[in-house]
Amino acid sequence: MGFYGINLARGSLRPSRIACSSRAVEILVKSITCVTKTHRFEEVSDIENLSKSLLELFRLDLPGMRITRRKLELKIGNTKVDASPGVVVETEVDGFIRLVVQIDRSFKDRDHDPEAEMIASGIATYQELLDKYENHVCESPPEELLLPGIVMRGTCPTFYLMRLSREMVECVKQGRRPGFSTRVDQYVLPGLVPPSSWDAIIVPEHRAHIAQCLESLKSFM
Repeated sequence: MGFYGINLARGSLRPSRIACSSRAVEILVKSITCVTKTHRFEEVSDIENLSKSLLELFRLDLPGMRITRRKLELKIGNTKVDASPGVVVETEVDGFIRLVVQIDRSFKDRDHDPEAEMIASGIATYQELLDKYENHVCESPPEELLLPGIVMRGTCPTFYLMRLSREMVECVKQGRRPGFSTRVDQYVLPGLVPPSSWDAIIVPEHRAHIAQCLESLKSFM
């Protein structure tokens, strides 16, 4: 897996695109407060709810889509392993996943690798898509899937674009190591300084940048 840089910060924000109801803002503020309090003390954090609130506020549940939690299984050879992301955006009618959000839990487990889990969720998403095409869709499945992803570290998102090929996904399903690389584009917010980067959303300049990136992400969905 190779990581490459992308620029997601060019999205233009319009008030009509943001669900600025008092209720939506209230839920988001409560989620931010919960996350910034809990992740520092190695308690169970509510980052999933924060992620869902952010996606709803910026209307990533585009027409015909919904934001929800989903169970996903990754097929490797004759085994199935849990590859469920924290939150997904999926189509309402057929449940095709358009975006996955993975939670970084390294504040509890130093060995946790959220990027690997996000990619596993992406592969499981493509496997599920291929199964749906085989059983329900009377046309050939796509040979490549461009799937946006987000890893949430506290209140700080890092953005990804996974370019998954059908050949690679089939190799994983058969338990074989692909003989080629897979491209994953990554965008990290500039100017982050650990460990305060976990609280990026409470810094005004980071908050504006996150908003622009979320708006830009829609073009890939």
